Amino acid sequence: MKLLLLTADPKTLLCHRKELIRSIASKGWEVVAAASGPGGAAEEFLTSIGGRFVELSGARSGMNPMVDWRAFQELRRVIRAEAPDAVLPYTIKSVVYGSIAASLEHVPAIYPLICGLGYAFAPARSLKQWLVGRVSSLLYRVALRRATLVFLQNKEDERLLRERGILHRDTPSQVVNGSGVELDAFTPRQVDTIGVERGRMNFVLVSRLLKSKGIPEYVEAARALKAEFPLWQFHVLGAADPGPDGISAAQVESWVAEGLIHYHGSQADVRPFLAQAHAFVLPTYYREGVPRASLEALAAGLPIITTDSVGARETVQLTTAGELQRRAQEPVMEGKNGYLVRPRHVAGLCYAMRMLAARPQRLPEISAHSRQLAVSRFDVHRVNAVMMQQIFSTLATPVATFQPALHV
Repeated sequence: MKLLLLTADPKTLLCHRKELIRSIASKGWEVVAAASGPGGAAEEFLTSIGGRFVELSGARSGMNPMVDWRAFQELRRVIRAEAPDAVLPYTIKSVVYGSIAASLEHVPAIYPLICGLGYAFAPARSLKQWLVGRVSSLLYRVALRRATLVFLQNKEDERLLRERGILHRDTPSQVVNGSGVELDAFTPRQVDTIGVERGRMNFVLVSRLLKSKGIPEYVEAARALKAEFPLWQFHVLGAADPGPDGISAAQVESWVAEGLIHYHGSQADVRPFLAQAHAFVLPTYYREGVPRASLEALAAGLPIITTDSVGARETVQLTTAGELQRRAQEPVMEGKNGYLVRPRHVAGLCYAMRMLAARPQRLPEISAHSRQLAVSRFDVHRVNAVMMQQIFSTLATPVATFQPALHV
């Protein structure tokens, strides 16, 4: 049996799917992965377990129809040549074009994995975003109609796709707890309560450089708080993104020059940075699946400050008081392992950071709750076991032949 994984960036094969690939290969499957650009370490890993890597020439992002058409035709050629028994595409373009290509090439089983709906399904703030959303909805509807089973990472995305008819009532779906996190790779840090008592706090944000990840709000909070707490530090890790929601390098450089943030670029290993932080912050209003960076922060035992937004809210367990605050529509909600903040609410973000620093004696308890949440819900082996059980149980189910006419 052969499984073909399709993704945009080969780096995600290791940081997001390594244990899933290893588990599937352990069942005697050949695992082939296709992504844009050189495989590097991912190719070495696949080869070590008897798999292979196929380099695609298509762009990872962008909205050029001609480029996308060539990428789609390339996917068809790869799928035809590999003749897999099953295809598992993830990342937006891979899900859309990979699922349609797999249908046209009569792949027996197709398992799209939707890791959040992102920019296209966020409330439109421009005509361009509205158009992207309309086109994306149409493409998703066509792509998912012939799926054997669709994996999603939160119930809100599943509900939205069902309500809009994008995910057809006859198409099975399964919600899993994000991509999971490898718990053994992270050692919960010893909380530096003495440093906090002496006025030091290190906050860290790990994300692609997107506006909708809340990075501008994080910077504004830093500007407000550093005037009051000059020893506090605000760190940012993440790669630039060329998409329409990306933050320019010039903007990041200006924030650094102003002394508001420390920018560390894209890091293959975030653990040293998490180990030096007192809290993880992600003020996102992007339609997340469940943010991978937040899961790693949970595994490292960091308090979490994030938003009461799709996918992000999964990483903070509210207290009874926090639930009451949510019902009252207050901007900040108390959690056992941190705080949820209303999206794009800079004052609420500042308040949550102040509250963590104001009670340093509670930080060890909050950190322990973060680690326990990672263990109980987001263990990568538990997540993968659910996916593998669903894949193996549906392999015998016939898949309808793709019809090119668009019934939408």
